[in-house]
Amino acid sequence: MKATIIRTIEGKIVTTVYDVPALVPAMKELGLKVVDVVNEPYMEEYLLGLPRFEGLIGPIGDGANVRYEDIDSNEVFFDTVSRA
Repeated sequence: MKATIIRTIEGKIVTTVYDVPALVPAMKELGLKVVDVVNEPYMEEYLLGLPRFEGLIGPIGDGANVRYEDIDSNEVFFDTVSRA
């Protein structure tokens, strides 16, 4: 499974893809801390046990993969969708 990280850096949306096993070490390098893991029984099974990171929304199911978004990127996405 892959995890896509979507962040806004200096006004530009930057997307990075990681293999899930490499996700926690990669986020630590970016200064993002694990704050929780998904354990709610109503969540999709493939999301269970995945980490949640400080400053990111997610994990969000994205087909067979997952994504995490920072708040700025999430707002751009929803603003774009709401105009469509």
